[in-house]
Amino acid sequence: MAKEGELMQFVRGLKINEVVELPNNVYDSIMNATRYRARRKHNIVIERVGDINYEKGTFKIKRVE
Repeated sequence: MAKEGELMQFVRGLKINEVVELPNNVYDSIMNATRYRARRKHNIVIERVGDINYEKGTFKIKRVE
């Protein structure tokens, strides 16, 4: 599992409206703690795009702000 600091650095590197596919094992971290900190500290808003793909073991996020 990726460390919280690495996930935050990754999220900060996303461009607005950029969509990326991530492995399901980071879902809880990125959709909870990382998303909250990104919004609070860096004014970065991310959202999940579509459904979780259990067959591939991935999900997609998009930086919207």
